[in-house]
Amino acid sequence: MKYDLIKGNQSNYEIKLTVTPEEMAANKNKVLKQFQKDMDLKGFRKGEVPLAMVEKNIQPTYLQLGLFEEAVHQGTMQIVKENEAVKFIGNIYDLGQEDKDGTITFSYKLDVYPEVSESNQDRKKISIDAIETDASPEELEETLTNLQKQYADYQPTEEVGDDTVAKVSFSILNEKGDEIDTGSLYLGNEEYQEFAILKSNFYGKKNGEELQIDYIQEDLPPMLHIRKTDVEGTPTHIKANVSDIKKVTLPEWDEATISKIFGNEELKTLDELKAKVKEAIWSQKKESLLMKSVESYLSDITSSFDLYIPKTLIDEELKSRIASLKERFGGEEGLKKYYEQVGEEQKNKMHEEIKTAAKSSLEKFFILRNVIDQIGLTVEDKDRQTPMAIEDKLYTHFNK
Repeated sequence: MKYDLIKGNQSNYEIKLTVTPEEMAANKNKVLKQFQKDMDLKGFRKGEVPLAMVEKNIQPTYLQLGLFEEAVHQGTMQIVKENEAVKFIGNIYDLGQEDKDGTITFSYKLDVYPEVSESNQDRKKISIDAIETDASPEELEETLTNLQKQYADYQPTEEVGDDTVAKVSFSILNEKGDEIDTGSLYLGNEEYQEFAILKSNFYGKKNGEELQIDYIQEDLPPMLHIRKTDVEGTPTHIKANVSDIKKVTLPEWDEATISKIFGNEELKTLDELKAKVKEAIWSQKKESLLMKSVESYLSDITSSFDLYIPKTLIDEELKSRIASLKERFGGEEGLKKYYEQVGEEQKNKMHEEIKTAAKSSLEKFFILRNVIDQIGLTVEDKDRQTPMAIEDKLYTHFNK
């Protein structure tokens, strides 16, 4: 078979494959054997119908399609074998054909891995700024307090105060006094500090005490807003009931508590605990800030490169992201219901945004690989298998 390879400008090749009638006929028995596997005729075992009978019992159109498929398959395998330097990927697409006196010319496209080239030297002027990952006193205090809350002691008490949490059940009523929505929430010191109206209404209330609050939505915290949309009348007030008040006692950070919580003989004093917490905060912040810094760097240098992400890679990345989206919505049916809620226009907009994000992510991936090669960083297999290892090496290169 003869072929022409025409390099495209979209990380692909257009292929023109010419197949003579003789070359097409040479595949006839091979194609008939494919049909033979599934053919079941009376008087013969399935898969053992003679080829002459197979040919008589299949539509000529199907046989012709089978011959075309086999010719394209063989031709593509020949092209890949004879052009090993070209990194073909994916499946063929945009298939067309032209018949001239029995000689068929197939035209189709096949993608290749993107070629990244620098269009200018601007990227050499750009670096990754050093990131500050030390834990601030506020972050340290907040983390220690959250740890204490996880191991706090909760004892029943009668009155809401600074050191309590309480359950509040509420009903939202309309101007006629009819209940149009209900809800519940837990209130503690953090909520009182964030929303003054909660402290002014609930502070000092007793277990089982009921109270009424005017429904002025702009003055209320979100957790007390009406959630239903199909209500009758206008919400005018909230009837709330306080229950299950518990006094919260945080553990002291003494040696006994630290040993009990962490079960670590080497971690005993508050200073040792603080050091451990600082290390954990540093690790979390570094990963997050490192990712943002490298993402920003790659965005800044994108204009220095010419590359085109082929359809094959975008489709694969898009497929992966749609699969993740389905998982978030609880599967195919969950996503389908969500699409029905938001409408066709919003669905198409979402898909376009996902596709754009997929393309951008792939561009940054190939640019990152190119930059790593350009600056001579050594990347081992273990680095590719370790999250953020390559990004960490790039950051270190700019911040030695």
